[in-house]
Amino acid sequence: MSAPAAISGEFTTIKHVPSRKVYQLVIEVAEEAAQHAFDTLGMPGHGGHIALARLVENARGKPEQVKERTPFTNLPLAQQAAMRCQEPEFERFLAETGRISELDQNQDRVAIAVRRLCGVTSRSDIGKGPSDRSPQDSGFKWRALDAEYYAWQRGRR
Repeated sequence: MSAPAAISGEFTTIKHVPSRKVYQLVIEVAEEAAQHAFDTLGMPGHGGHIALARLVENARGKPEQVKERTPFTNLPLAQQAAMRCQEPEFERFLAETGRISELDQNQDRVAIAVRRLCGVTSRSDIGKGPSDRSPQDSGFKWRALDAEYYAWQRGRR
């Protein structure tokens, strides 16, 4: 399959065909969605397997639109830092590279270390400096720390 595709319809009927030892499932789609359904699934009788899944419905009973995930590298730097601080592996990296002490039992020790290493008082300030290219800038420092973490991860596997 070249690209994932889905259609939305209503499961309306089931019919047992004992001679072929199968069940037929009828999914009804709106007339205006028929061409999309044929383009997606192909025409009946022309082979090919498909998979079915229930769409998650919202409070109005309508299928939810699936939100595409933003790649990590496209997230704001502050959000990247907040997410990394939740990863146990990132905490291990900071400990193994001497950036936090194993003796420090503070619950926020990872966030405290990131703020200190990036030179900010709040992670939300990461990347808000005048220049992202200067080694003194918090965004530059965060990217360097995250790149080092990425390299550390690859070396452990």
